[in-house]
Amino acid sequence: MKPKRRESPRGPRTVWLVALAVALVTGAVFSGALSAEFVKWDDDINITRNVHIQGLGREQLAWMFTDMQQALRYKPLSWLSWAAIHAVSGLNPAGYHLANLLFHAINAGLVFLLIHRLLARDPEQGGGDRGRAAVLCAALGALLWAWHPMRVEPVAWASGLPYCQSVCFALLSALCYWQAGGPDGTRRLKRGWYWASVGAFAVALFTYPIVLTFFLGLVALDLHLWRRNAGGPWNWRSPAMRTFLWRKAPFVIVAALLLAVALYARSRATGPWPKAPSLAEFSLAHRVMQACYVWAWYLWKALLPLDLSPVYTRLVSFSPGGGPFVWALAGLLAMTGLLVWQRRRWPGALLLWLAYLALLIPVLGLTEHPHYANDRYSLLAHVVGAAAVATGLMRLCEQRARCGGWLLAACAVAVACAALSVRQTLAWRNSETLFRHMVRTLGHDPYRAEILWRLGEVLALRGQTAAAAAAYEEALRTAPKSASAHNGMGELLAQQGRWREALDCFSRALDCQPGFLRALNNIAWTLATADDATVRNGGLALGTAQALNERSGIHNAQFLETLAAAYAETGQFDQAIATAERIPAMAKQTGEHEVAARNEKLIQLYRAGQPYRQPGKVE
Repeated sequence: MKPKRRESPRGPRTVWLVALAVALVTGAVFSGALSAEFVKWDDDINITRNVHIQGLGREQLAWMFTDMQQALRYKPLSWLSWAAIHAVSGLNPAGYHLANLLFHAINAGLVFLLIHRLLARDPEQGGGDRGRAAVLCAALGALLWAWHPMRVEPVAWASGLPYCQSVCFALLSALCYWQAGGPDGTRRLKRGWYWASVGAFAVALFTYPIVLTFFLGLVALDLHLWRRNAGGPWNWRSPAMRTFLWRKAPFVIVAALLLAVALYARSRATGPWPKAPSLAEFSLAHRVMQACYVWAWYLWKALLPLDLSPVYTRLVSFSPGGGPFVWALAGLLAMTGLLVWQRRRWPGALLLWLAYLALLIPVLGLTEHPHYANDRYSLLAHVVGAAAVATGLMRLCEQRARCGGWLLAACAVAVACAALSVRQTLAWRNSETLFRHMVRTLGHDPYRAEILWRLGEVLALRGQTAAAAAAYEEALRTAPKSASAHNGMGELLAQQGRWREALDCFSRALDCQPGFLRALNNIAWTLATADDATVRNGGLALGTAQALNERSGIHNAQFLETLAAAYAETGQFDQAIATAERIPAMAKQTGEHEVAARNEKLIQLYRAGQPYRQPGKVE
């Protein structure tokens, strides 16, 4: 009888070293994001002007766990994470981008560990031909996922943290579940690891609900391991099968709790968010075909990641019988039918396909119209694709059928993905580079007017008046009823002292969008501060400014600045001083340091009994 050979520690050590290497090289590929600025694409809403994340006091914490107005999704732990980053780095964008980068690098290592466990017969295996092949194929699968250019958006965008963080805890949940010892329901459960898995899933959910259907992925994992370990078909009546199904109960309960909160918030949307459309507004046929399109879109976009953008407009307005939607439905039915037909030959492929479909359910936009399929929503579902690629490579290695050529091809694709990601990261350097990139990718789409006025605003802030005017004019040619473009053009005219033309633009903005607060503020500011006495109207300015601040909840430093100027114009300097003294602290909280500095000077002006006059600069 041969003595048992002692297990070498090289296997596990190799696996962990490769996981670390995958994380490090992924961090290097996306390191360009560290020098990026905040962009005016929700970074202002989520971070720079969100006073609720600028502290960890009782009031801020209460807001984080109860607010349903700031964002359309319930994500308390996202707010908490941003508050923690703010406590360390303030409003320095590098701190927020570093957090994104760290989470994505960790995710790359976790994806490797998860795929390796799927490939290796023995999860601790690292030596031998099969062990080395499993490590290599898992590493390639993880790198294809991590370096794919669709990962750029959640990593290079400061507001992308919730997606990276949520997926990180979901991956940890899967690994803890595996470590619990009973993914196939046949071994004794290690309760500590099991409840750690449930806890990690809960953290992932309350960070961002993109992982809502993650537990269905665990079901697919169980079924795969059942077949691999038992060596036969699934026995739905066996005690072991019932055991692993019951083990999903805590995951389902946590997901149901979050879903109930999300649906409650969605049905009572307030603030800038519209309520969920009814079936009369967005029919069942539209919802079904939209879902089919999204499922198919994330497949072909992964295969051909060109013209990537933060916004895709196909689903803004569409006919369910349109060509792309019919083809999407046909493709999904054909793929599902093929895999069901070949389920005995490729049982793992069917499970991966069903897991892919399940993981995308939260981002199908079934309660949204219009809906936007964004790159960041692919984070978790594309892990399934990475596992499929790694499994295919592993099969080739086992058969030694031109294995070297396929591995080299996979390496080449991974390097190409890395190059595309480095290039795509450059688009996120600042607001101007981002909006110019979006204008290029949108082509002649009407939505480009939305991006053009944003670009004009950024250019105006940089003092590029002519370029800003050109952007606004192009936006108005594309969408003549763009309230924001009219308002932006009015702001440019006001800077040049063309007060009456500016007021006309602000009025047109209000005609296009009644109740547009920014346009109202500009009207009140012009009436209170214009250096042309024939334009000024202190009484009207004061009434408008008071109504504006009441409607906004008096949380906007610039609106308060207008109110103070209106008080001064009407000779109420005590009220002007009292109002202006509240502005610097509020403005500094939201990163509006120029507003804070300007009002510190205005306070001295009001104390001297003088109103503010905005000089015209005719070019």
